[in-house]
Amino acid sequence: MRKDALENRQKILNISRKLFEEQDIDSIGMKEIADAAGIGIGTLYRNYENKSALSMALVYDDMKTFIEKNSNAPTDKTLTGVNQFKTILMNYLDFREKNMQLLNSVENDSQQGTIFTKATFTRN
Repeated sequence: MRKDALENRQKILNISRKLFEEQDIDSIGMKEIADAAGIGIGTLYRNYENKSALSMALVYDDMKTFIEKNSNAPTDKTLTGVNQFKTILMNYLDFREKNMQLLNSVENDSQQGTIFTKATFTRN
């Protein structure tokens, strides 16, 4: 990917995260995001086909961190099984609360929600 395309992509993510923290996701349009990022609407749609795809991109890093953080919990010999479960559950609830608007946006778009679920929870 070209340097300017990568910069635009990062700009879109940064501006979107800021807007989504300030306002309800449903109240923000793609045109508003493009305007705030100082890019054309076509550039925005080339990167993200809709707000659901954009939301999925924003939540992706937190999701990776959650999975990495919790992948070792079942092998932690210092915790009982109940405490391992409690740890994972609390981490999930923290992740879910932090990303609630973004996850709802993804899940409410049935096509993106299906893609999100398959990509997230399918392991080789």
